[in-house]
Amino acid sequence: MEKTKVRALFSDLGNVVLRFCNRTDRLWQVAKLAAPPPFGLEDRRRREFLQSLKSSGILDDSRPGEDAAWKLDTGVVTQRQLYRAFLQAAGCNEDAFPPERFWMAYSSDLVVIPPVCDLLSEVQQRTVVIAATNGETWSADLVYRQTGFQFDGAVMSWQVGHKKPDHEFFEACLAKARAVQGDRTLNYPDCVFIDDIQAYCDGFEKLGGHAIQFEANPCPLTLALQMNKLRLQLAELRLP
Repeated sequence: MEKTKVRALFSDLGNVVLRFCNRTDRLWQVAKLAAPPPFGLEDRRRREFLQSLKSSGILDDSRPGEDAAWKLDTGVVTQRQLYRAFLQAAGCNEDAFPPERFWMAYSSDLVVIPPVCDLLSEVQQRTVVIAATNGETWSADLVYRQTGFQFDGAVMSWQVGHKKPDHEFFEACLAKARAVQGDRTLNYPDCVFIDDIQAYCDGFEKLGGHAIQFEANPCPLTLALQMNKLRLQLAELRLP
């Protein structure tokens, strides 16, 4: 059977290109940096901190199976609103913990996975590579700062107003690829999507695209084996 040629690759960031921790845990770690809790009261302060974020509407557990920070991912809550609510929940002010320090601390757990970036760089010699994420706005820039690899474009759920696997999110990905390629004929069968969540991959395949489920393992040996498999899967699509 003749191999299929892919003309655009969409890559998730979290657990594919970047490692990161749960955002609720991340916010609490930053809060401890901003206003260390008294000895013996950490559990109580954590509960109070998270309850304050929920009361402010920043965190919302009302959607079963959904990340509590889904309002950030869909643009309902802005990053400025997150910062202001954080200050109130942590019990500090902007002078004591300015925004630049907050965002630096908040993003400090994002660590790039170099082998994946190296492979995407190879793929980029053949086709466009676009970041497709439900996460924060600076993630793709962080990849560039740490590795020198730069995506041809990025689709962020908070800008689209929809998260993966919503049809609207994938339509935004397709529109971005068409704009970068300068080719309006580009369609789902011409694209491959890499994500760590199988349900998101299934959603892309239902639209006619190719999808590869990939979650980078922290063990170097296991990651090396995963990378070999990913190369073979991309080779079936005539990539890199």
